[in-house]
Amino acid sequence: MTELTKKQLITRAKMRLAMVAGFPESQLAQMDKCLAEIALERLMAPVEPVVPDGYALVPIEPTMAVLDEFDSIIDHGAEDSKDAWSRLLAAAAQQEVNP
Repeated sequence: MTELTKKQLITRAKMRLAMVAGFPESQLAQMDKCLAEIALERLMAPVEPVVPDGYALVPIEPTMAVLDEFDSIIDHGAEDSKDAWSRLLAAAAQQEVNP
């Protein structure tokens, strides 16, 4: 079976919607329309990363805030490794998300 790209699937869903519009009395066409609308909505929805409970997304490259906090931990210490980790995560969380 041929793999279709997201762009191809969107195009086909739009074509399907245009095609079934010509059969407003057909129950089968209306069901097909509903399925194409659902598919198109899902295909065009922004993809959001799935982050399990207890996890956080952090940058691959450390930000200046993370590096500054790391330097502070090196210079002044931390209560323990859990404290150091919490401080680094807090520093990483200060970054703004760009849409």
